[in-house]
Amino acid sequence: DTATTEIYTLSLHDALPIWITQFVSGNHYNKEVIVCKFFGPGSILMSIPLLKALKDAGYRIVFLSFERNLPLLKCLTLIDEPLTVRTNNFLVLIADTLKMILSVRKRKGRFFLDLEFLSNYSAIIAALSGVQMRIGFYSVSKKRAYIVQGIVAYNKFIHIIHNYLVFSRYIIGEKYKDYLNSVSDKGILNFNRDNKTTEQILRKTAQKYSERFIVFAPFTSQILSKLKVWPQSYWTALADSIWNTQKIPILITGKEED
Repeated sequence: DTATTEIYTLSLHDALPIWITQFVSGNHYNKEVIVCKFFGPGSILMSIPLLKALKDAGYRIVFLSFERNLPLLKCLTLIDEPLTVRTNNFLVLIADTLKMILSVRKRKGRFFLDLEFLSNYSAIIAALSGVQMRIGFYSVSKKRAYIVQGIVAYNKFIHIIHNYLVFSRYIIGEKYKDYLNSVSDKGILNFNRDNKTTEQILRKTAQKYSERFIVFAPFTSQILSKLKVWPQSYWTALADSIWNTQKIPILITGKEED
């Protein structure tokens, strides 16, 4: 659609001159990509298609995040090396951040992908990373053009997986479209933008029970990765426990085939 086309056009801005500059100056970099996502383990999972595109292109992936996300990062075989920062207290955070920056600077990675949008913490690390080709989100409210060389215009009207995959266009060129199509074929992006139907169902349920109720969405993770999928027996046990102890009604959502 139009929104998708616009984000692709904006994302290719100034990518080629960086490549030419690196080649002419002889400033060669390792075939290593630094990816950072500190907040939201769910968002880290949403970056899997992007990580796969980078891995298929032969890049070694170093992933920067908080230490609390380390168990998840270790589960993702696409990540070659996780680098984490502890958040026990402010001094530890500062010390680990400086250590991370020094480690990244020594690597001479070819690309730095900042997947954060609301936080400036990752932007500071990107600016001090020493990586020449830094790619990140940009919007009117978050002006990062002075930090990044590769701009990806954040588009709230398309799925975040789609937004993340645009980052790979700077690295693998038009081949990134193959990954966009494969994601779309799985139905991840084919969501209903009109939530009126869902809202009506929830309102009717609230009126019916007149008290609080719980919504289960057990099928949303199956499309992307099996890492987050609970066995059916777990959902059943959880529902039984809630009903037997609290008597709270449970509404289960899903698509028609679910």
